Amino acid sequence: MVLARLIEPTSKAQSIRVLKQVDAPHLSLRTLFRSLGTCIDKDYRDLLAKALAPADRQPPDWLL
Repeated sequence: MVLARLIEPTSKAQSIRVLKQVDAPHLSLRTLFRSLGTCIDKDYRDLLAKALAPADRQPPDWLL
């Protein structure tokens, strides 16, 4: 779904259409909705945010 939304901002249901247009692998709509529930239950958003955030939150030296 992320790939589809990068290509074209659209609804969850329409993301399948977008993936089909670019011949990318895609799930059924029901599977997509079921997997989103799992993402919420396992708090993937927070896990990803923590993994991508630098530990010390300092800007790189080249920015100073």
